[in-house]
Amino acid sequence: MEFLGIYTSNLVKIPDDFGDLINLEKLVIYNEFGDLELPDTISKLEALEYLELGGNSIVIPNSIKECTSLHSLYIKGGLIFIPSSINCLSSLTELSIKGKVEDFPDNITDLRKLRLVVIPEDLITSSINSWLQDLGLVITRNIDSSYVFREPKCSYCEYYNYTLEGRCTKHNNSVNSHDLCSDFQSKRKI
Repeated sequence: MEFLGIYTSNLVKIPDDFGDLINLEKLVIYNEFGDLELPDTISKLEALEYLELGGNSIVIPNSIKECTSLHSLYIKGGLIFIPSSINCLSSLTELSIKGKVEDFPDNITDLRKLRLVVIPEDLITSSINSWLQDLGLVITRNIDSSYVFREPKCSYCEYYNYTLEGRCTKHNNSVNSHDLCSDFQSKRKI
């Protein structure tokens, strides 16, 4: 099984043998009216690339650090507990947190590959702001007291997935190939 989605309003506990789903790449769990605590066995999910969680309160265990393939983490809850071991998720490129975070880990600034960050306004300290600037992320909009930071758009076609040199990866990093881009052509004519 590569994908598992659980949408419920009465999840009592996630069983420990949940970690036996070693081929799981995408996991989505929403416990609408209840709490959500991931078991330590999440560490066995080494193939996990995408994790989306929702609930009244959400507890992520320290063992999340073993999910080294994880590149997208989306959390939405009333009260969220994030362990300091989140800094070990070196492949993480997308992080979205919506809710009240209890003890936001300072070492989150160790995450250097992030290209999209959504965090509540109250978490933006001077060190977090400096970190986001160091990553080259810019504010694109304010959503429900959450700030969205993402990489700037390509200056030629406004595509987001670009290299650090500012050239769009959609067009093989070649500025000349933008002449072939219909998106770019239509914007030039305006």
